[in-house]
Amino acid sequence: MSDTETNSSTTEVEHLDQPPSVTTIIEYFESALIELESTKDYISYATLLDFYLSDPSIYNDDDKILILKKLYDIFSNDIILLQEIGWDLPELFLNFYNSNEFDYQGSLLDDTELIKIIMKNFELLAKFGNPKEIFLKTTELISSFALNDDPTADEKTSRILDVKLHTLVELMSTSLKRINTIYPSRFLSMAITSLLNMAITYFDKFLNYRFVIRRLYSFARDYIPPLKPTNFMELHKINEQEAFKIESDENYLQRQLLKSYLTQISELSFKNVALDLSCELFKSLQLKNSGILPPTNETDEELFTSSRGLFSRVTQLALSFDIDLELEFDQLKKSSIEMFSKIDSKLSNDDKIQELLKISLNDKISYLFNPKMEKIPMNQGGLLLFITQYTKEISKLLPIKIYESIPITIRLISPGLISSNFQRLGNLDSIIFWNWVSIVKSTPEDFIKIPNYQLILFLQILIYFASTLDSKPTLRIVIFTLLTRVLTMIDECIRYDFLIDTLTMSPYPNSKIAMIPILKDLILRVKPLDLENKVQKDELDSLSSDLSKTNLNEGKQPPPLPKRQLHYIELNQSRIDDIYTLIRESIDENFISSESSKTIELNESNFKILLSYLNLLIGINSKFPKDKIKEIIEIVEKKLSLLDDDLKIQDPSVNIDFLKLAIDSLKK
Repeated sequence: MSDTETNSSTTEVEHLDQPPSVTTIIEYFESALIELESTKDYISYATLLDFYLSDPSIYNDDDKILILKKLYDIFSNDIILLQEIGWDLPELFLNFYNSNEFDYQGSLLDDTELIKIIMKNFELLAKFGNPKEIFLKTTELISSFALNDDPTADEKTSRILDVKLHTLVELMSTSLKRINTIYPSRFLSMAITSLLNMAITYFDKFLNYRFVIRRLYSFARDYIPPLKPTNFMELHKINEQEAFKIESDENYLQRQLLKSYLTQISELSFKNVALDLSCELFKSLQLKNSGILPPTNETDEELFTSSRGLFSRVTQLALSFDIDLELEFDQLKKSSIEMFSKIDSKLSNDDKIQELLKISLNDKISYLFNPKMEKIPMNQGGLLLFITQYTKEISKLLPIKIYESIPITIRLISPGLISSNFQRLGNLDSIIFWNWVSIVKSTPEDFIKIPNYQLILFLQILIYFASTLDSKPTLRIVIFTLLTRVLTMIDECIRYDFLIDTLTMSPYPNSKIAMIPILKDLILRVKPLDLENKVQKDELDSLSSDLSKTNLNEGKQPPPLPKRQLHYIELNQSRIDDIYTLIRESIDENFISSESSKTIELNESNFKILLSYLNLLIGINSKFPKDKIKEIIEIVEKKLSLLDDDLKIQDPSVNIDFLKLAIDSLKK
C-alpha cells in the first residue's frame, strides 16, 4: 500500500463514526506487509498498528481475538519485523486486557480464548524480540504502572491490573535471561528500580496489595542471571583471572541487590496496612494478666490470614538468601544505640531532640534503594518486619530491653513526624510489638539507662500516632496502653512534665482527651513495692541498719522515716496550679462569647476535653483545694446559664447534660 493510499485510508477513517470492519483492518495489515518487503519501512508499519489498535476498547472480544490471531501469524512468520518494532508492542498488547465482556473472576485465565491469544503474543515477543529493547520497554512500563489508575477501582479493575503486572514481570524476566552480558548486576539493578518505582506508586494509592507482593516476590524467587556471551573474554579483552574476578563480584552484587530488594518491598508493602502482630501480642498479654480479651481488631479475617501467609513466603525467601535475621536484629539494636551516642551532651534537650530527628531522617534516606550508591543497603524497616514475622513463626521472642527498643523506635519511626511520605503502618505495628516485648522484659533499672531526651521524643512519637490513627482504633488502644505503661516506669518529673506539656501544646483534641484520664489514674494509683526505685530501696536499707543499732529503751529518737511517694504522681501546690490553669483555659475555649448578643456559643470540638477535666476533678476531689473547685463550679454554671436557648448541636456525642451531671457530682 503506497503512502498516498495509506494517508487516504487514514483520512477516511478519521471521518467515520465507526472504524472499518475487522476484516478490512486485517487486509490493511496484510497489504502493508507486501509493501514492507520492498521499503523496509518498519516505522510506518508500527504507525499503522498503533493507529488501528491503540484503543482496543472499540472492538468486541471476538474482534480482538481475530486481530490478535492475525498479528500472531504475522510475527511468527516474520521474526525480523517482530524485532524491529518490538519496542512498540508490549504497550499495544497490554491494552487488549481491558475487556468489558470478560469478568476476570475465574482462576484459570489462560483458558479464556482472548487471554490465551494475548499471552501467546507476549510469549512470542519474549522469545524472539530484541531482548535488550524489550527489557528496557518493560522496565519503563512497570515504572509507570498504575500511575493513572483510579485508587477506588472495583474488583474487576484490580484483577486486570494483576494480569497486566504478571504479564509485564514475566516479559521482563524472560527478556532479561536472554541478554548476553558479563555484568548482569547492571540489568538486575534496572529491573529492581522499575519494580520499586511501581511499588511506591501503587502502595501509595491502593490498599489491595497482595497481588503486587506476589509479583514482586516471584521476580526475586525466579530470578535467573543472564548468560555470558560465548566469546566474552575475547570480546572484552580480559584473561581468565580477570573473568573469574568479574564473575565473583557480579555474583556478590546480584545477591546483595536481591537482599536489598526484598527488604525494600517488605517495608513498601506495608505502607497503609499492617499484620497487627502488636495487637495480637497485646491481646495475649491482656488475657494472661486479666483473663479478659480486649475488643477484636478491625482486620478482615480472610484478608488477614492470606496476607500473613504471603508475607511468610517472602520472609522464607529472605532467609534463603542468607539474611541472618537474628544477627540483623542484634546489629539493629547495637547500631541504633551507637547512632545517637555521639550527640553533644552540652546541648539542651530540645536541641538534642532536633539532632535525633536529623540523624534519623538522614539514616532513613541512606537505606532507601538507589542504584547509583556504591554500597547496596538493606532497608532497616523492612528487616524489622522480617524479624517480627520470623519470631512469630519460630514461636520465640528474641531478647530486647527497653533501652534498645526506644532508639530503634526513634530511628525508624521519627522520620514520619517530619514527612508523611516516611510513615509506614507496618513498621509502626512491628515497632509497637517490640516495645511491648521490651517493656515486659525490662526492669526500672533498664529505664534509668535511657537518656531523658530520647525518652521525651519516644513519648511524643507514641502520642502522635495514637492521636492520628483514626482508621486503626485497636492499634490506638494498644499504643495508648503502652504509653501509660511506660509512664509508670519512668521518673516522676518526666512523667508529669510530659503529661502537662501534652495537655498544654498538643494540637490533637483526642490526645488531650486520652491524657486526662491517664493523669487522673497516675495521681490516684498507688505504686506497688516492686516498682519502687533504687533510691527508695537504699533508704529503706539504711533505715533498717539504723534501727538495728538503736536501743529504744535509751530514750533516743528513732531515725526519721524516709519520704516515700505512694502515688505515681504526687500533687503539690505547683502541680495543682498547673491543673487549675488548664481547666480554666478549657472552660474559656469551650464557651465562646457571641459578638452579636449576650449569649454564649458552645465549642463542640473542645467539649469532651472540658468534660474529661471535670471528671478528673471528681476523681481527685479530696486532693484539690475546695475553693478552686467551688470557683470552677460557679464559672461553668454561669457559662451554662448563658448558652443560647436555641443552641443546635451538630455532634451527637456532645450532650450538655453530661456537664451538668459532672458539676452536680463536684458539689457533693
